[in-house]
Amino acid sequence: MHILNNRSPHIIKVLPRSIPEGQNYTIVITDEQMNETVTIESSEHSTVGNYEVIQFEHTFKTIESFHSFVIKIEATEVYRGIMYLTGQTDFDRYSVNQGQYTSYAKANANEYITI
Repeated sequence: MHILNNRSPHIIKVLPRSIPEGQNYTIVITDEQMNETVTIESSEHSTVGNYEVIQFEHTFKTIESFHSFVIKIEATEVYRGIMYLTGQTDFDRYSVNQGQYTSYAKANANEYITI
């Protein structure tokens, strides 16, 4: 799964089934909540080892949502995956529960209930 924020350009690193030479990718993104499909031509991509680093421009309508995507070269599918769109920017400290979890003020690890 790829985690993206809502700032363009978006960069994803994938291990495709085949690596094209000089051809642009077509990315088909489907919003899982709204069931809408968008087709995007990638503006830039590069090969790093066996991986393809693909950059594309797109403004997503929904935040905190899942999107399935397919990367194609012409009619040939080279990668299929899922991306999660979030408003968070620090992916090293990414948390699904950011801002949703509150702790009890009197909680203490040294308090025990004995019966």
